[in-house]
Amino acid sequence: MSQIRLYTDEDSNRRAIVQALRERGIDVMTSFEANRLRYPDDEQYGRQSKAG
Repeated sequence: MSQIRLYTDEDSNRRAIVQALRERGIDVMTSFEANRLRYPDDEQYGRQSKAG
């Protein structure tokens, strides 16, 4: 079974949400952690699609 992986941009970077997902075993990367704040949605999506 594959693990759920999520990427969140600054619209959904609330620490409580990210923390709750991680506590449930979901792999979450935030745009802040990826140093990608304020990038347009299409660039956010494109980068993460290539990352898998």
